[in-house]
Amino acid sequence: MNYLDFCRAREKCGVFRHEQFAVCHERVDPTSYMALCVEDVCTCGVTEPCHCEAISAYANECERNGVTIEDWSAMTACHVTCPPTMMYDDYGPPCRPTCGDPQGRSCPFSSSQYVAGCQCPAGRVLNNCQCITLDECPELNGD
Repeated sequence: MNYLDFCRAREKCGVFRHEQFAVCHERVDPTSYMALCVEDVCTCGVTEPCHCEAISAYANECERNGVTIEDWSAMTACHVTCPPTMMYDDYGPPCRPTCGDPQGRSCPFSSSQYVAGCQCPAGRVLNNCQCITLDECPELNGD
């Protein structure tokens, strides 16, 4: 990586210094998250959104420590656009409920783990990349 790329990585990861993130600095030290962010950007390239994982991890750790960083994803270009029937959730289940497994019980991950990402709204399950109600599931309707 050349010096210019390193500067761009530092710029992308400099978001930790913004006042929007500063509200959390007393509870969660951003130093290691910023270092991981720069490393991620340097590893995958400055044109990819690799900085988002470290920033998301910091925002989630702040949340666990009682500090909410408002609209961090929009200000960091880490905003996720979900498919029309889905919604973004910072604390969603690690495995999505489906028609075949509406409770997500066959998931190999702990039910106490949460992941950020696109999820179906409550009361809906994933089927062919669409969120539908259980009574719309083809398996249950003989389709």
